[in-house]
Amino acid sequence: MEFISKHRSPEEVWQLVWNALGEHGVYKNMREPKARCIRLRFANDYDLDITPAIPDSTRPEPMLWVPDKSLKTWSASNPIGFCDHWLKSIAAQLPTTLTSLSATIVRKNATAAANTRSDRVEPLPTDQGFEKAPLLRLIQLVKHFRNEGYAVDDKNRPSSILLTTITAKAYQKALLAQHTSLNAFIIQVLATLKNEVGVTETAGIYHFHVLNPADDRRENFAEKWTLKTYGSFTRWADSLSSQVTKLMNTAAMGLDARIEVLNSTIPGAQRLSLADDIGREMRVMHDTGNLRLTAVPAMAASLTPIRPTTFFGNP
Repeated sequence: MEFISKHRSPEEVWQLVWNALGEHGVYKNMREPKARCIRLRFANDYDLDITPAIPDSTRPEPMLWVPDKSLKTWSASNPIGFCDHWLKSIAAQLPTTLTSLSATIVRKNATAAANTRSDRVEPLPTDQGFEKAPLLRLIQLVKHFRNEGYAVDDKNRPSSILLTTITAKAYQKALLAQHTSLNAFIIQVLATLKNEVGVTETAGIYHFHVLNPADDRRENFAEKWTLKTYGSFTRWADSLSSQVTKLMNTAAMGLDARIEVLNSTIPGAQRLSLADDIGREMRVMHDTGNLRLTAVPAMAASLTPIRPTTFFGNP
């Protein structure tokens, strides 16, 4: 592809990328135009968003210029710094659980009998850990709910980069609190998502803020939001929190009851094979003598079929 500079408009660069993909025998019929990006549709609901970008010569690498949503001007951004430096550093931090344990009463010491319980903070047990970082699983779950909840409302649909940012921030804050189980941790993260959207009002005009934490020019992912957008988002966030809380509270139920709640609660649960994950989890717990659900819920730990997170464009 010919050399691209900031002297070219975003629309021109977008068209160059579109044309280049069109020259490929396979990609040509997989292209789908989107604001800011070009989407390639693969099998099994897998998408790949390609966002045109050029280097930002006024700032150090890996700063970039990316198109705004109208393709009329360039916007400063730092997607590599966002993923590799900010997001990964948070994802590397794992939640701990506060477990209440029955203390052994030592008969030889009369004072020991006065204390019948003790509390301690424990990391996740290795046999109940995640194959993928909990934060990344949560982001996949949030995106899945977004895709289902906004299936017929693309205009007000929150972007993947915005959802990734608020989920990571809510996760980071939840790490500071003590939780009796991972279920409780997940419930807190999802219940506080909407708190991560800033709202200001000036002369009756509302502005919404979700700033890019990896960009020194304070890119605002909610810059185009309106009261209608925000209202749709808060209703969706409340529904997400309510549905997941309902599912988490099935921990004491049997397999059939949990699957029934799962299918009625999680949009597209049958497509995601989550029932198989729950059954697998309960079998493992039974075989190891730990038939309890106080650590990793199957829904959060095994969402492999959900398509990967993409960060730019209008996913």
